[in-house]
Amino acid sequence: MPAAAASLQLTLWIYEEEIWIASGKDELARHRRSYDAGEQVAKKEHRDEINSYTSKPRISHFVARLSEELPGLQPLMRQWIEFHLDTKSLVTFISKAKDLHGSDLIQKVIQRAFETRASRVQDLARFLCELLQDTGTAPTISLRLPDNAEVRDLFIKSHDLDTYDEL
Repeated sequence: MPAAAASLQLTLWIYEEEIWIASGKDELARHRRSYDAGEQVAKKEHRDEINSYTSKPRISHFVARLSEELPGLQPLMRQWIEFHLDTKSLVTFISKAKDLHGSDLIQKVIQRAFETRASRVQDLARFLCELLQDTGTAPTISLRLPDNAEVRDLFIKSHDLDTYDEL
């Protein structure tokens, strides 16, 4: 099959000597029919096209949208792919950090990571903390509250800490 036919609804015509594959009125492929179990019949150009497509790293729609806001993300991802690093953890960190701190600051983190060839998410977290310190901003953390209402809605009354000064 041509790779472009992967998402199409197809019609398969099976004859004694041949198999035809069509999409609507368009014939996409025609092959000799094989009766041997496990034999694969393919045209070289279709196989080459599929192999060239599957050997290229693909970027998900989520990463593509994230890259629109953070143009430095794709070069950093290519760098991580080249060195066989965990791009999923990179994208997860970048996405959460962008939501907490905004695109401008995270773009600076990405740029620094690319320039220094950072290879761990911990490096990016350190860059983020350093940039936050430079701007005098306290790091923001995401807080996950449990589903249990008794714990989630628990109120802890604070007390006067001056009594500790007397100790």
